[in-house]
Parts: sequence; structure tokens; C-alpha cells
Amino acid sequence: FPRLAFFGTLIVVITAVCSRVAKYLMRVFQKDDSKTSVVKSVSLFICSRKVLIGLLASTFLVACVAQDSARVPDLDEDTLRVTIVNRVSVPFSVAPSMVWDRVTRDFLKGERFAKGGFEVVPLHNDPTAVDGGYRMLKLETEQVIDERVVTVTELDDDAKRLSLFVEYLSEGAMGMEVHVTYSVLTVPEGAVFHLDSFARTNIPADQKDRQGMTVAETVNEYKDNWHEHIHQSLMEMKSDMEAEG
Repeated sequence: FPRLAFFGTLIVVITAVCSRVAKYLMRVFQKDDSKTSVVKSVSLFICSRKVLIGLLASTFLVACVAQDSARVPDLDEDTLRVTIVNRVSVPFSVAPSMVWDRVTRDFLKGERFAKGGFEVVPLHNDPTAVDGGYRMLKLETEQVIDERVVTVTELDDDAKRLSLFVEYLSEGAMGMEVHVTYSVLTVPEGAVFHLDSFARTNIPADQKDRQGMTVAETVNEYKDNWHEHIHQSLMEMKSDMEAEG
């Protein structure tokens, strides 16, 4: 907003100055009747062009700032936005097609989350979810405790690869957004399930004062905790599938 106010004010001032210059030129040459019409025409031409340029520039500036505002979650001076990357691979002693079928059911259709107590609703009316998606909602005593919107960004059955963009909307989610890709690779022993996760989340700027940890230490702790959670989840899936044969 401060940038918008500054540039908007600057454009208005330039436009106003050009208008005054045009009017001044008209008054200066008004005594000379032979030049009045010419000067007036030139002045009006300059003025109208400057006003038009000012309006176009203002519209462009507002559009750019609005786009940035829609893309970047609101932050204050006490908040930092950090990126946390996790990559986890787990071998499966079953056919790759079986693992891929499980991936599509659990993550593309959201069956895994439905079993975990979420209400999963497909995004039928969202024009941006061109490859599908769903909204996840979990209630506790009629209060929302977890809400996410999952949008499919890539679905390649031949390569056995699924990518999702997940927005965490519930209070306390720290503005988290995650790009995650699930890949099933074929190996002689069966399959390898590989997960790539790129998460953006907020942390307090004075992290060290609050918890005695630097920002880097906090990011590394998040990364280690999430890696352990992801690995444990995939190992549970592996045990289930290998037990089923």
C-alpha cells in the first residue's frame, strides 16, 4: 500500500503540473491572436496526452500491486516468510501400478484425508482448478480446526507423477502454502515412492528472542520434524500395501 500511494501521488502531481504548464502557455500567448489558436491546440494536445498517460500508468500500477497483494499473504514487520524443502524416498516391494493407484486414491481423490476425519469436497465450481482439486475441512465441537484447499497442478499417468498446491486456511496455520509432487519410479525390486515438498510459511521475526533459536535453527527444526512425519506416513503406506501383497 505505501508504494501504491507514493507512485499514485507522483503520477497525479506530474499530470497536474503538465496541465498547469499548458494553461500557462495559453495565457502567455493570448495577446497574440495569430498564435492563440495554434498554442491552444498544441497545449491541449500536450495536456490531453499527459492526462491519458497518467491514467494508463495509474491503472497499470494498481493492477500490478493488486496482483502482488493477491499472491503474497499479508505480513507485518514482526513476521518472516521462509521456505522449507523436504525430499523423501521409500522403496516398495510391490508393482509400481499398485503404488500409483494408491497415490491417486489417497491424494488425487483425497480418500486418505476423508479416512482421517476430513470432509472432502471436490472443487467443481472453481475455474482455476482445471485438473481438479478439493477442499478439506475438519470440525471439532462445531469449530473449524483445519481447513485446506488442494489444487491439482500436474497429473501424468504415464510418468506416474502427481503435483498439488495446498493452501492452509485455518487460524494458526501460519499462512502455509505447499507445492508437493508425488512420483512413483520403477525399479527391479518393485517401486520407489518419491515425495518433493516445497513449503512457504510464516515465523516470528524475533524468533531467537521468543524461543532462543535463530531463524536458521527454526527452519531446520521444521524441516527435520516434517521429514520425520512424511517418512513415517510413507512407511505406514508401505507396510499396508506389502501386507496386502
